[in-house]
Amino acid sequence: MALALDGLAWDHYAVNFMEQIVERRIAEGRREGKFDGLSGHGKPIPDLGEQREEGWFARRLVRDERLKFDAESDSASI
Repeated sequence: MALALDGLAWDHYAVNFMEQIVERRIAEGRREGKFDGLSGHGKPIPDLGEQREEGWFARRLVRDERLKFDAESDSASI
């Protein structure tokens, strides 16, 4: 159970604080050009409107990272 602070829960303050940090870092990255030249720039996001089951992103991330790891392992043994 979250502690209340002036009628609002601590977790609300923590989420708001984290959102501010994330938004600030994104704005800094844009100003510094860190998002320029990313693959997929200017292309539509595939399957954006598709309904996905819970956990889809984690499963895809694990699959993609496993593929990268396997490729790196194969190239290291050559």
